[in-house]
Amino acid sequence: MLIDSDLSGFGRAEMDEDRDEKAARVAEAVKEIAAAAGTPYTFERRRESPEAAILDAAGVYAAAGPASAPIIVTGRSHHVPHRVIGSVPVRLLHESPYPVLTIP
Repeated sequence: MLIDSDLSGFGRAEMDEDRDEKAARVAEAVKEIAAAAGTPYTFERRRESPEAAILDAAGVYAAAGPASAPIIVTGRSHHVPHRVIGSVPVRLLHESPYPVLTIP
């Protein structure tokens, strides 16, 4: 479930502004790291659950042709609750039609 609200109805504009600023910082960091490595990249921001967004993006790349079959690489969650209720890597391992590599 993706909760995109502060549940009170107040502060929505501030929450959206904060998310926009964080996304811009992440996009800039990715751009710098990829440029330093000489690696092509794309950055997308989606309003879906993380696993749905990753699988949708992988589907787009898979549709581009067999030479571009995606491999999803994730990090393992270190949060205790995720061991009980699951995390994005766990959901991807269960739901992905593509290979998933989880790095501890």
